Amino acid sequence: MVRHAGQAPTRIGRLDLLLFCAVLAIEAVLFLVYAEREILWHQPENYDQAVYLVSSYQIERALRGGDFAGMWPLLAYSVDMALQVEGAVLGLVFNSDRLARLAVNFLVFAAAQGALVMTVWRLTGQRLFAVATLGLWLSQLWWWQAAGGLFDFRADFSAACLFGIWVCAMVTAPGRPLGRAVALCVAAALAVVLQRIVAASYIIAILAGFSLVSILAALGAPGREAQRRLQHTLWTFALMVALVALYGGLKWPQVSEYYVLGHLVGDEKLARAHELGLFSLVDHLVFYWRNLADTQAGVGFMGLAALALAVSAVVSAGGVRRLWPQIVLCALAVVGPLAILGIDVSKSTVVASIVGMPLAIGVGLVASASTLHLPKLGRALAMVLALGGGANALWHWAQPLYSDARRDLTAVTDLALAVHEAMLRSGLVDQATLSVDAMSPLINAAAMTVTIHERTGALPTLHMGLGAHVDAIDSATHAADLARSQMVITTPFAGLGELPFDRSMRALAPQFAAIVARDFTLAATFPLSAGAVRLYVRRAAP
Repeated sequence: MVRHAGQAPTRIGRLDLLLFCAVLAIEAVLFLVYAEREILWHQPENYDQAVYLVSSYQIERALRGGDFAGMWPLLAYSVDMALQVEGAVLGLVFNSDRLARLAVNFLVFAAAQGALVMTVWRLTGQRLFAVATLGLWLSQLWWWQAAGGLFDFRADFSAACLFGIWVCAMVTAPGRPLGRAVALCVAAALAVVLQRIVAASYIIAILAGFSLVSILAALGAPGREAQRRLQHTLWTFALMVALVALYGGLKWPQVSEYYVLGHLVGDEKLARAHELGLFSLVDHLVFYWRNLADTQAGVGFMGLAALALAVSAVVSAGGVRRLWPQIVLCALAVVGPLAILGIDVSKSTVVASIVGMPLAIGVGLVASASTLHLPKLGRALAMVLALGGGANALWHWAQPLYSDARRDLTAVTDLALAVHEAMLRSGLVDQATLSVDAMSPLINAAAMTVTIHERTGALPTLHMGLGAHVDAIDSATHAADLARSQMVITTPFAGLGELPFDRSMRALAPQFAAIVARDFTLAATFPLSAGAVRLYVRRAAP
């Protein structure tokens, strides 16, 4: 039968635990194979990942040297700080390389799978539908994306998994003693906020909405379960408002600079939106819903979810009403974050993944409750969801992510090592300033720092001169950035983009070429599929 909140939890058998551990072991092997095949042989792509990696390596170095005082400025400067610390700790325990950092993603991925299975099993009492819901989640596409996926060391992936764990804690809370339930949900929420501070707005909005739902439910149908749910929600809401206010106040300078100035007030938001082809209000309103369907959930999940909901619509005999609070909470956990994200003019193709787990849980609960009175149909549907989701996940494990771009990634990896060699020859052991003629995720100071550290053990401080920001530049700024640069990198992408920086570089191309020819010497050339990248080193003073 469907288990109501408040009933005893489903018992975990030894065989169940062994089977789940076997699944995680298989996933761990696939994770290692995939990382070796696609990730570890080249420098990190995507600027956000590179910045997180540099910070994590710096924190690890401070921890190894006992320089705790030197670690705090690194944490204070960052908007989100937990991921870097987690990566540094795993680097200390295992090895100071990127695989140790990516293991953070795998560990929260494994924990989220365990939470999902136990949550659906606890609520429905149906082991098979717990596995089916896991299959639904694994069928989603965002795991495999280059940006924001399982192998991208940025806060979005781990925050999405932790957010899903928080949703699991919330939907099962009325079945626990009040104090324990509130403590568990607040702890899970804080883990999400420390990982990704913007998630605080999602959690507060969801708790506010569910508080209203719980109040109306307690007034309309008073009972012990409704009262417990209302007490838990209000206590969790109040504590989270207080804790988020405290933490947000401590991090306000960083939050203000990144989110207020960068996303709400500054000009960069419009440039980012236009880069994605967003110009009208309708474009902005539908972006995240379309992004969720197309690139975060994907065709595989959408097909399986449509099948589950279609079957539920046909055969439902009121079973969904038994789990309506949990299903409503999952719906709020999908709608709330997407609505808040939609307010931001600066859009991202990564962040909608935050709703992936509550979306899968909601569909799984609806399908389970709807087919409760038709056990044979329910088992058949659960098998289709489980096997379909597993097959979809295995298919994506086999697909190339970066190996098809081996030539370009090898070239920029060699470029980073050439930058380090040029620094040593010029006596620039610890730091240098680079200028690049185009905004490119392939070539930036952070990614080069990571490559140099992983290949040589050195951890230089590389600054960006020209190419540090997306804003347009004038002739004087252009000349000043080049004047303070020890090296210049030219790419085949100069002037091709539509960011303000790229457009201004088109007009400044003759001045750029003249300064490079006058003040710099060609040091190395690296072929790309679209042309060549060239490294220039400043001529020594006579």
